[in-house]
Amino acid sequence: MRRNASQPCILRCAVAIFALTGVLHPSIADAQAWLPKKGEGSFGLSYAFFNGGDHLYPTDSIDGQSTRGYTADGDRWFLGDESNHSVSAHLDLGLSERLAVSTSASWVAARYEGNAPWNLNLDDGQHHATIQDARIQLRALTSRAPVRLVPYAAIQFPISRYETVGHAAPGRHLVSWSLGVYVGRSLSPWLPRMYAQLRYGHSSDEENQGFRLNRNDVDIEIGYRAARNLRLRFLSALSATSGGSAWGSDGSAGHGSSAQGELDATISQIRSLRAGLGLSYTLFENWTASILYISILDGENTLDGDFFSVSLGLDFTTPWAPRKLWL
Repeated sequence: MRRNASQPCILRCAVAIFALTGVLHPSIADAQAWLPKKGEGSFGLSYAFFNGGDHLYPTDSIDGQSTRGYTADGDRWFLGDESNHSVSAHLDLGLSERLAVSTSASWVAARYEGNAPWNLNLDDGQHHATIQDARIQLRALTSRAPVRLVPYAAIQFPISRYETVGHAAPGRHLVSWSLGVYVGRSLSPWLPRMYAQLRYGHSSDEENQGFRLNRNDVDIEIGYRAARNLRLRFLSALSATSGGSAWGSDGSAGHGSSAQGELDATISQIRSLRAGLGLSYTLFENWTASILYISILDGENTLDGDFFSVSLGLDFTTPWAPRKLWL
C-alpha cells in the first residue's frame, strides 16, 4: 500500500552532496604506481563538476511513496537537483627513488534546488562555498619489475569549519586514515602502449554520532598511449562502507535514524560502483591537460550522478634533484 511520508521523514530524506568526495577522489589520481624521480614532481589544478538528484536506497520498499511532489520509483527517489563545483590543488614530489609524498586541498561550492530542503540555511537554491578538506599521502616503491608494488598511507582532514547537514553541505568534516597498495605494470611486450593498475585501499573515519565508518575501495585503471602526446584512460571503482546505517533501516522511507532522529551522509553505509573515461594531452614539454568523466553505475545509500573534471598539470625539477650527465 502506498502512503505519504511524514514530516520527520521528509527531514531525513537528504544526503550531503559531498559524501562522494572521499569515494571519487582516489579514482581521479593518475597512475599512482609510478613514482616521480628523486627531486622531481608535478603540480596540478583541477576543476570538477558534480550533478545528481536520485537517492539510491538498498531496496525498493520506498516505491511509490511521495513527499513534496517527489515520488519514489523502485529503489530511487528524486528529491531535487544537487550540484557542486570544486577547485583542487595537487602536489606530488619524489623524496627518493622509492618514496614520494603528495598533498591536495579543495574549495567547494554546493547548491540544492528543490522542494524538500533539509537545512534551510544551505538548501535555499544558492551556491554555498568553503575551503573543504586536505589530504596527505606517502607512497613507497617496494617492487619495481615486472610488477610494481607501491604501498601507501594517507590522512584526510578538514581545514575549515563547515556544515555537514543539508543537501548542499560541502563535506563530511571528518578525519579519515587510509592504508592500501597500488599494483601496476606495463603490458609490454604484448601491448607495448598500455599499462594497468589496481588499487586496494582501506580507510577508517573518526567516530561520529556513535558510528565509525570503515571503507574498502578497489580501483582499476587501464591506460593507452594513442599517440606521442595523447593518452587514454579507463577507470572503474567499487566502494563498500561498513559500520554505518542503511537508509530506511528504521522501517520508514527516510535514510534511517540516528540517536538524534536524523541520519546524514557522514554515517551512511555507502556502496557504489563507478566507471569512467579520461584523456590526457601533453601541450608542451612539461604541461599536461586532462579531462575525466565518471558515472555511478549502481549504489546503495548514496546519491546517483555524474562527475566531470578538467585539469592542468606542470612537471618540475627541484634544485636538489640528481644532476643528469650528458655524454
